Amino acid sequence: MEGLLRSPQVAEIDELYKQAFDLSAGVIYFPVRHHSPACSFHLKQVIETYKPEAILIEGPSDTNHLIGFLGHKDSEAPLCIYYSYSDAKGLLGKKDGKYICYYPFLDYSPELVALREGLAKVIPVEFIDLPYPEILMATKEGEGLRDESAKVSYNDDYLLARSRFIDALCDREGCRNFHELWEKLYEIDGLKISTGEFIRNMLGFCYLARCDYTEEMLGESLAREKFMAAKIREAVNAFQKVLVVTGGFHTWGLIDLAEKQEAIKPNLLDQHHSGTYLMGYSFEESDQLNGYASGMPYPAFYQKVWQNIFQAEGNPYEKAVLHFIVRCGSIIRKSDGILSTADEIEAFNLAKGLKTMRDKPECGIYELEDGVRAAYVKGEITLSNEGTLVA
Repeated sequence: MEGLLRSPQVAEIDELYKQAFDLSAGVIYFPVRHHSPACSFHLKQVIETYKPEAILIEGPSDTNHLIGFLGHKDSEAPLCIYYSYSDAKGLLGKKDGKYICYYPFLDYSPELVALREGLAKVIPVEFIDLPYPEILMATKEGEGLRDESAKVSYNDDYLLARSRFIDALCDREGCRNFHELWEKLYEIDGLKISTGEFIRNMLGFCYLARCDYTEEMLGESLAREKFMAAKIREAVNAFQKVLVVTGGFHTWGLIDLAEKQEAIKPNLLDQHHSGTYLMGYSFEESDQLNGYASGMPYPAFYQKVWQNIFQAEGNPYEKAVLHFIVRCGSIIRKSDGILSTADEIEAFNLAKGLKTMRDKPECGIYELEDGVRAAYVKGEITLSNEGTLVA
């Protein structure tokens, strides 16, 4: 990333880091990407080191009553907060329009890790973001949570993933998309650097991604940040040490608003027309590739990485790749597929070879995909008339 920066940008990021992460300050900001094992790993270190008196988390403030259930020892992830809102007055256009939204939590989601750590240490924990109906009111028709063509999520990474800076960085690092870039620079590399360095890199990445957007383009994000900033000021007045855990895209905005005393006036929507429920979820439903619009894809793979990290496994990514190569081979053989142990060995060697070619310290999900595809698929690959791959 440093190779793409100009001197003024480096100075700006250094200043942002000082403002966000001064462990002697009364408030520190921890930037995250939703469902990131590396973010959660470093977040646990920060909670141990900083010892906050309160933890504020990007999450809907009208669901604070669910925190005890989310963090209960018997609550097993994946979990999801499900929202519903009935627009009885037609404030969003169509009278009695129905709106739904999901907020998934995985074991390695930074928000759930912060919540669980706070409850275990008897630290007050609070969601500080706008309620779902209020975000709807602040969102333009056809965008974000009001995009009827997509399965909607309370959190959304689309602003982070679409910037010109990210495109340039993908080209420089030889990555096919934002997700591969993120895994290379922030997940695999992120586990091998200090917490301070990781946070600085996160802040720089998110700050430079945000620089591409005007206030008009940021839309409901600004309304959310004004609301969260007001909640942060309330906590700072009540506690000596406050930890703020939000999506990294919002961190600069929250710091900028810290002293401005700006707040949005809620629309005072009728709460009888909205509902919030905690429900079980699944890895499949959580996977962005199946329509979920926030956080990292391939949740089952990263769940295995997360387990490896805390089982003191060396090379947690490489061990996860090997686990899924063997598991995939077993499934194929049980379904009468022709696959040998030699094919599994070849897939793993290919993944490790690709890691070296792509300058990664460990192979990850993209090397797993490419290695399995090359070693397990027999015969030629062609495209059917429908555009699907056929062996």
